[in-house]
Amino acid sequence: MSVQDPYWLSQGVQLDKASSVPFYQQLKDLLLEAVRDETLQTGDRLPSERQLSEHLGISRLTVRRTLGDLVNAGRLVTQPGKGTYIRGPKLEQGTRQLAGLTEDLRRRGHTVTSRVLRVLVLPASGKTAKLMRLGPEDEVVLLERLRSVDGVPLSIERSYLNHRLCPGIALRDLAVSLYHILQETHGLKIPKAEQTYEAVGAGRKESALLGVTEGSPLLLCERIAYTDNGDVIEYGVAWYRGDRYKFHTILLGSDPGLNALTSDVTT
Repeated sequence: MSVQDPYWLSQGVQLDKASSVPFYQQLKDLLLEAVRDETLQTGDRLPSERQLSEHLGISRLTVRRTLGDLVNAGRLVTQPGKGTYIRGPKLEQGTRQLAGLTEDLRRRGHTVTSRVLRVLVLPASGKTAKLMRLGPEDEVVLLERLRSVDGVPLSIERSYLNHRLCPGIALRDLAVSLYHILQETHGLKIPKAEQTYEAVGAGRKESALLGVTEGSPLLLCERIAYTDNGDVIEYGVAWYRGDRYKFHTILLGSDPGLNALTSDVTT
């Protein structure tokens, strides 16, 4: 159902007026339960604030508070002039998978597109030069892209590439998989990367590109990727929408056998 509207309410949805649980929390619980049991599914449109208010006998302010909380939590999405819809589950990427975003999500049936925002060849300097172990005579390729999944903006990715290891890459079509180009065109093997994660708020640039309000939660990811020779090929920074993306990892205990099999995991 692409248009849910009164259907869900017709299934006997009611609030417990004798309960001590606040109405906005009861409504939130009812909506989340309907999603869990698939009465409401991804893409379904919710009844309007007026319909919910009149059917449940509560104020529109209470309804608005509930829907606002669920929008902020990433469970609903509001389209101005169209209504409020059930948002799909967050996209998930394993932290132990060394693959580009494109390969990882396409393997799971998603459509990934990229828009190149800028490509520059610059002298290595500052923090970038230090992290990539480069001198002032070395050059880096700055590549910045907006990545979208299934038509929805997901992340801004900024990569600094060691130009010596991938000469001429700035002239290529970089709206496709970067790691595929590095591996297939430039013959680079990239067996290892280090990543760190930090919660940040969206600034003016991020909010405009990602379609979120300023201050919305983002996941900031910094990556340093190495070739099989130990050279740093990429220093990358990416801003992911907190309502659309999550990372998954597995932490192991002290069993020597397990640690031997997964030596890249530390606890």
